[in-house]
Amino acid sequence: MSFEPQSLDMVRIIAEGLTDAVITVEADPDSDGLRLVHGNAVFFRLTGHSPDALTGRLLTVLEPAEEGLIGDGPSMTQVSLSRADGQRLRLQCQAVPVPGVGNATRWFVIFRDLSETERAMTANRAKSEFLARMSHEIRTPLNAIIGFSEAIRDDLYGVGLADQYGEFAGDIHSSALFLLDLINDILDLSKIEAGKFRLNEDVIDVAPIARAVVRMLRNRADQSGVSVTVEAADNLPWLRADARAVKQILANLLSNALKFTDRGGSVTISLALADDGELDVEVIDTGVGMSVDQIPKALEPFVQLDAPAGGQQVQGTGLGLPLVKSLTELHGGVLTVESGQGIGTTVTATFPATRLVDPDEDAGGNMAEAV
Repeated sequence: MSFEPQSLDMVRIIAEGLTDAVITVEADPDSDGLRLVHGNAVFFRLTGHSPDALTGRLLTVLEPAEEGLIGDGPSMTQVSLSRADGQRLRLQCQAVPVPGVGNATRWFVIFRDLSETERAMTANRAKSEFLARMSHEIRTPLNAIIGFSEAIRDDLYGVGLADQYGEFAGDIHSSALFLLDLINDILDLSKIEAGKFRLNEDVIDVAPIARAVVRMLRNRADQSGVSVTVEAADNLPWLRADARAVKQILANLLSNALKFTDRGGSVTISLALADDGELDVEVIDTGVGMSVDQIPKALEPFVQLDAPAGGQQVQGTGLGLPLVKSLTELHGGVLTVESGQGIGTTVTATFPATRLVDPDEDAGGNMAEAV
């Protein structure tokens, strides 16, 4: 039995209707290789090659070179595929021998992209880790709120300990604020990823916003024993931006810096024009710092870095830097991180020159307040 032309056409029709990458190959009489007879559109999209570049030619884009790809009967194996752009994909392939034309033997080969499967598994793991971390982050302040409020409700320490109850109320308040910040960060990041975050733009002076953020976090800085200063260059232009987003960028960066800076250290917020006319908003700390390998991880949502040797693990959600990066990029800006273990970290949010406005030339006169 052999394939008639009509049967070959039917194979092509069936292959084109499949969502998997499918090829038909036959043994090349002049070599030990396989020659591509037909590939469906999914296969050529996967490889990045055009049909003309591969059809009728030796199939050299797969490794191992055909051995292990086919056998005397149905077989399943894994191969590496070289795309036209140089990228390599890991594929699972199932080959079934079929009668060919004349004495030739052909194989019908179906490919599945293991890279896609691995990406899906990685996404599932990230989701599971996120849920585990969020349950911990949410449960911790909730337990504090419940415990301290029950102590007040049940008059646990008796009459005359108003100071103790006032302390409990303060702990309840700070725990509630932590929960609110956590939920706001999750919602904002989700909106950005879904493309639903809308900038409410105004012309703003960044320096007063930076000073307002320092005032907001002053108690935390004082408790940590870390000094905080704002250095703003003279005659800075105004910035056309979302005032709330800029404040959130500064608050998250300062909060992160305070977390990872030891007592006696310092944090500086620097506002200056770069040589190319862009606005650099820098937060510089003298904290524990990160290794080069840790920086990309710190920019991933929900990732918490391990504490340095001998250091204490700092609790957090892993949302601060990813959210800052997303908010900066929404303004057409770029976030860069320079760090070294034991020497501190400098995070720079750079806003493009096209967003800068000369205060003397601003026709709108629409100045947003630093809240």
